Amino acid sequence: MRENSFIDKFNTHISENRLFRNTETILLAVSGGIDSVVMAELFYQCKLNFGIAHCNFQLRDEDSNADEKFAKEIAEKYDVAFYDKRFDTIKFQKENKLSLEEAARILRYEWLEGIRSAFNYNFIATAHHINDSIETIILNLTKGTGIRGLKGIPVKNGFVVRPLLFAAREEIEIFAKENNLQYRTDKTNLNNDFQRNKIRNLVIPVLKEINPALEKTFHKNIKHFIDAELLYKEQIEKKVKKLLDRRKDAIYIPINTLKTLPASATYLFEIVKQFNFSDDQSEEVHENLFGSGKQFFSSTHRLIVDRKFLIITSVNTEDSKHIII
Repeated sequence: MRENSFIDKFNTHISENRLFRNTETILLAVSGGIDSVVMAELFYQCKLNFGIAHCNFQLRDEDSNADEKFAKEIAEKYDVAFYDKRFDTIKFQKENKLSLEEAARILRYEWLEGIRSAFNYNFIATAHHINDSIETIILNLTKGTGIRGLKGIPVKNGFVVRPLLFAAREEIEIFAKENNLQYRTDKTNLNNDFQRNKIRNLVIPVLKEINPALEKTFHKNIKHFIDAELLYKEQIEKKVKKLLDRRKDAIYIPINTLKTLPASATYLFEIVKQFNFSDDQSEEVHENLFGSGKQFFSSTHRLIVDRKFLIITSVNTEDSKHIII
């Protein structure tokens, strides 16, 4: 792979997806691993404005501190601003009953957003690439997902942009080698106790045996899934708008009208999930559309199956206690 072709793809990805303008300043989330090191080098070579932020989750003893030191050296090399933070990740995980991965993710993005806002950066850039997106899709499919879960990692989400989502892991490795880039290796990436590592290390290699052009195929598929979701949302919104009857503090859904719709269970799910009802609850409601008197509760709402309507009210609404069924 020619180095310039990779840089061209980088610039094309940014412009086509309107990630940011060349005049804007971006906060790069740099772990010290190969992906974020390549991202920083690309920003430098393209003469973009950026600063570097590093999260030390203190999960790998001295290796974590060495990563932090290395990230600071990268900032010094490029003569850009550097921000770092040490987190008691395990304490946060236990207090909030989260997985270690989820705890680190929450801490990371909350802190990065604080830095972005305080120091007037336009966006935060993370170094996710196409292989990360493939892993996300496979995880979503394994756990259960709608069409949204097939889109992978979004290229832009609020103030967070992903300028490497065009690239496969192999392309990143080649660019790093061609530019003699030094980077840190996270040994925990080899630990298959983590779900994402298990997908990366065990599942993806098998899929690549079946299709060596896996990344290219998924890149095309993701574009199709994004378009499909737009069409899906448009159709759902049109039907739901006609279906919902808002009366004071309650929402009424005519059961007979709902039942006549093709894929009525899907329409019902799209409606009730707005009120924090789960997929399983939605299925149960659909199975009991003519079971008058049944009630279902989410964390915020109550759904009553009336003779002619599904009635949704807030659990905090006094009127919800007085609906006659």
